[in-house]
Amino acid sequence: MSTRPRAGSPRERWERLALGVRCAYNPEQPAVIRRFLDAGRRLEDSGALDALAVQRRTWDLLIRTALDEALPWPWRLACLDHTPLPRARLTTLLKRSDPAALAAMEAQWQAAVAAVEAARQARSWLDDEEA
Repeated sequence: MSTRPRAGSPRERWERLALGVRCAYNPEQPAVIRRFLDAGRRLEDSGALDALAVQRRTWDLLIRTALDEALPWPWRLACLDHTPLPRARLTTLLKRSDPAALAAMEAQWQAAVAAVEAARQARSWLDDEEA
């Protein structure tokens, strides 16, 4: 009899990946973000979770992570770089059913891009002063 633990459910795996992305457990490995996106898509495709729920969770996680100043800069940029896919899916899902949520998502997007750009400029300014 094997004492090896059984692998968790696909949803548990997605949740663990989400935690790793949000906390930047492995910031040198941005491919983890893609694995998180792929795991969510598999949950959608299998019918285990609703597409809207998966995409909202994905969007929220990526935006919050990109805006988290406590996380490493490259990780924040990688998260922002991965937002187009859930943004496109959410646009499709919300266009008819919830235009107000779509407008709020677009406002979040603009705020995140502006905040990351401001942080990038501040970082560039600091790097120039050190040189």
